[in-house]
Amino acid sequence: MENVVFSDGTNEFIVNNPLNIEPNSYLVFSNNNDVSTNGSINVDFEYDGFFSLPNSGGQISITSNTIIIDFVNYDSFNIESGKSLNLNPNNLDAVDNDNSNSWCISAYGLPSGDFGTPKLANTDCN
Repeated sequence: MENVVFSDGTNEFIVNNPLNIEPNSYLVFSNNNDVSTNGSINVDFEYDGFFSLPNSGGQISITSNTIIIDFVNYDSFNIESGKSLNLNPNNLDAVDNDNSNSWCISAYGLPSGDFGTPKLANTDCN
């Protein structure tokens, strides 16, 4: 992955060095790679800036060389503070991931007390 832009509609960050993703593996992006202050999460790519995915709703787009890889507007999704959204593994395509019914609140507890699946496959929402 190189020259890929992640945008929240207002702010963005660019993966501008080669970053490899092996098949069936996962990467974690964060603006804080210090495990003592970020909830004990090991980060693969630390970005600068104000890119964020707020609990109040928003959007994310991923582009490469001005080609949109994917875009999701999650304004109408059910979001809880401290809990990430989990895309159902049966809905991992660019059409299904636009539907709020394809997402659920993560049930996987983290050492920080928050919920999410960094470096893990998402769990089934059913």
